[in-house]
Amino acid sequence: MSGRTSSKKSSATSSARPTRARPVLVDVEPDTLNLDPDQVEHAVRRTPGVRAIVPVHLYGHPADMDPIYDIAHRHGLAVIEDAAHALPAWYHDRMIGAPAAGFDQPNLVAFSFYATKNLTTGEGGMLTGPSELVEPARVWSLHGMSHDAYDRYTSNGSWKYDVVLPGFKYNMPDLQAALGLQQLRHLDAMQRRRHEIVERYDTAFGPVQELETPYERPHVRSAWHIYLLRLRRERLRINRDAFISELKKRNIGASVHFIPIHLHSYYRNRYGLRPEQFPVAQREFERMLSLPLSPAHSEEDIEDVIQAVTEIVQTNLSRMRTVA
Repeated sequence: MSGRTSSKKSSATSSARPTRARPVLVDVEPDTLNLDPDQVEHAVRRTPGVRAIVPVHLYGHPADMDPIYDIAHRHGLAVIEDAAHALPAWYHDRMIGAPAAGFDQPNLVAFSFYATKNLTTGEGGMLTGPSELVEPARVWSLHGMSHDAYDRYTSNGSWKYDVVLPGFKYNMPDLQAALGLQQLRHLDAMQRRRHEIVERYDTAFGPVQELETPYERPHVRSAWHIYLLRLRRERLRINRDAFISELKKRNIGASVHFIPIHLHSYYRNRYGLRPEQFPVAQREFERMLSLPLSPAHSEEDIEDVIQAVTEIVQTNLSRMRTVA
């Protein structure tokens, strides 16, 4: 079994199914929307047979890993981190993906290099962890073969190999790896631009009482993969869906990241999930939207977004706010 957040992402949950594991979903923290360690503790205590905790570093903001590692250590659990959004995020003085000092349980960290991520190879990703876990993963990722093509066909290699496992075709092609290496050279500059855009948004929307800007805890450095804006619905005469529609009319693309797992029909029906089991995830989902955030956006692009959001808020103030 695996302990998993019911927040917004289903990839970690769906990956448990082929192993015949049953995901145990818990609610999230109201500020970061990451896995709530207190909920994890309760789930582990009441659920026999839990084997792993799978925290998601949502939006690029690291989950609160110290208590999660502590729970895993005390209960003898593996920690498998979904860091699809989290390159290059930091938790305290450690970059996400680096070894956690003093944690002696199995620990793997999975990154995504999909086209929308902070560093992209077009598709694919990266797994980090101790060599005794990563090396077997290499074999699983390439048809269960004991040696890859480089080890078999170069002058320093050997043609001999064995198929030791019923593996998959999960290896990254060389062309994608080459693209990733070029992206890596520009990652610092791209992150600086992301931070500039976040600061512009925060400056513009922070004072607006009808909006709630993203939260970044003092001991983390977010990768700022997504800029999540939340509406204070009691102050507005417009809901989230209508807000996004109004942005679209102004040629501003916005989205929702993500629809909670408990609302998807497969998980809802298979595990009997109900919204009241996950009140934080449900409440926050109903008021969230994601604004454009890419190093490719110009100052004019960002100003257009700010102007559109501000205009929609001003024209949809609740009666209570207008009278006040």
